[in-house]
This record gives sequence, structure tokens and C-alpha cells, in this order.
Amino acid sequence: MTTLTVRIDNDLADILEKFCKEEDRSKSWFLKKFLKEGLEERMDYKAAVKALEEHENSGSKTHSIESVAKEFGVVLKKTKKS
Repeated sequence: MTTLTVRIDNDLADILEKFCKEEDRSKSWFLKKFLKEGLEERMDYKAAVKALEEHENSGSKTHSIESVAKEFGVVLKKTKKS
């Protein structure tokens, strides 16, 4: 296992400390969890951007949800817009 040293400002350190006490978990546990989730989210985002670029460059046709629903006889539920 690798050890990392991270410098954070005092405000963030206070927030982390309070959060850890409330959840009864160590700083190390939360930082590993948040780092893992953040990296996974970033990798997913980059994969989605790459897939979209490949789709746009392929010349493939894109269909709206409305046109697909109409073709298959699906009635879409209307939602209120904020």
C-alpha cells in the first residue's frame, strides 16, 4: 500500500474532521473513498466524451427520444419544467 501526503487548507481540514466525527470514520477511510469515487466518475466522463466524439465523427444518425417513442408506440410522460 502506498502512503500519500496531502496538504489542504484549514477550512477544508475542519470540514473533514467534523464529517469524520459525525460518521465515526477515519480521515483515511473517507479520503480513499472520495478519491476512488472521484477518479471513477472522471474516467466515466472521459469515456462518455470519447464515445460521443466517435459517434459524431462516424456519421451515424441520432434519434430523439420523441421519435423513437412515436415509432414504437410509447407515450412519454410529460414533466414540469422548472
